[in-house]
Amino acid sequence: MILQCDNIYKTYKNKMGTTTEVLIDLSISVDKSDFVSIQGASGSGKSTLLHILGGLDMPDKGDVILQTDYSTHIYKLNDKNLSEIRNKYFGFIFQFHHLLPEFSALENVAMPSLIAGKSKTESYDKAKLLLDKVGMTNFLNKKPATLSGGEQQRVAIARALINEPLIVFADEPTGNLDSRNSQQFLEITQNLISELKTTFIIATHSQEVAERAAKKYELIAGNLSLI
Repeated sequence: MILQCDNIYKTYKNKMGTTTEVLIDLSISVDKSDFVSIQGASGSGKSTLLHILGGLDMPDKGDVILQTDYSTHIYKLNDKNLSEIRNKYFGFIFQFHHLLPEFSALENVAMPSLIAGKSKTESYDKAKLLLDKVGMTNFLNKKPATLSGGEQQRVAIARALINEPLIVFADEPTGNLDSRNSQQFLEITQNLISELKTTFIIATHSQEVAERAAKKYELIAGNLSLI
């Protein structure tokens, strides 16, 4: 087991003060090199669950435990230490990429490594290697606006991997991609799982994406069912 969440409960209040239960007593455990998909209807709480697992959104109740050489209860950490855990152990891929427009593909990928305190030389060398792995060697100096959606997604994958995370969280990663680019994303993901032994947890509405996962869950009425 590399990540476990126990009895997660999460609610949201709207402007009228009405409370909506999103996640209800939800538990899941994930192993190293797992490829996990989480399906669910729009608004079912897939993104919320992913954000809680990745240390981006605190649950109302429950526990998220990262297992490295020791167990870390991530929501018992202060903000600084939680940020360090995210940067060291987690990578994130989002539907809208969130690449920094003023920086090149190479600079975008190297950024988390530089933030982690690595040298510019080491960060850029690793960024070049990862961009090569995702087929973007010829686009190192291109800025995001000049890249297609599929190309931007490849840069986002490389960026997510720069600090050699234990787990990559992908939130609707093919939501804005056509069928061809979605297929390429899945092929790249499966190759990286095989080569780097990285765990991928993907929230998706796409049956095609979900079917590629080794473990498939559906989020219904605030809880997960294995399918």
